[in-house]
Amino acid sequence: MAVKEFSIIFKESIRSFMEHPSLMLKTSLFLYIIPVLIIEFLQQYYYNIFPSGTKHFLIDIFVDIARGIASFLLIFTVIKIIEIKKNKKKEIGFREALGFSSKHFKSGFTLLIKMTVLLALLYLLFIIPGIIFQIYWAFSFYALINDKVDISKAMDHSKKVVKGRWWLVWSYLFLLGLIVSVVQILIIVLYAGMKGIGLLTLLAQVESHVPAAVIPITLVLSLVSMFYVPFTVIFCEKFYMSLKQNTKDMK
Repeated sequence: MAVKEFSIIFKESIRSFMEHPSLMLKTSLFLYIIPVLIIEFLQQYYYNIFPSGTKHFLIDIFVDIARGIASFLLIFTVIKIIEIKKNKKKEIGFREALGFSSKHFKSGFTLLIKMTVLLALLYLLFIIPGIIFQIYWAFSFYALINDKVDISKAMDHSKKVVKGRWWLVWSYLFLLGLIVSVVQILIIVLYAGMKGIGLLTLLAQVESHVPAAVIPITLVLSLVSMFYVPFTVIFCEKFYMSLKQNTKDMK
């Protein structure tokens, strides 16, 4: 039995999303979109207070950690929703799923810090090893919850399912990211057309942190991300399970 094709996992992910669309959107909104929006606005605010210097570096570290926390809480919650649906248990509510995620906050946070430090060191020493191990550990959070293991074994499980399939995993994740990027670009192009602004002009305004351009674009893209963020989590969870089923001593 081979690892499922990208198109099959993609279709299965759409079906899973549509089984609980309102709950998925609510989870995405409260656990990821709103926190990330607040983080980004605070980041811009402090950038204006501290125009340059080492404080930018510290702000960026804080932002990356905050984004990571929002990401793993979303991953844990979506996995719990999928698990309950798969086992045909009672319908799950947002609070119940969030409660499950909260119980695993400590292990999730520890895994986030460990991976961040190790990847930072690998990228600082050599770029290529950083990229390689980022793919090897891509499923660590999924392994942590699905396999009910500690953080070291979660990273080991992720590496084990990727080993021998590195390029396959990279191609699946790259294609998924490409699809998301195309959607984002189309949204920006449509927005620019509706506003009667040239695309390059709009992008230049965003790059220059012009509030009249940054705020609307951020809100529009955040609205769209309510759909593709939980979908991405579902896709990666199903991809991990398919890899795991086809890995020796991991079934």
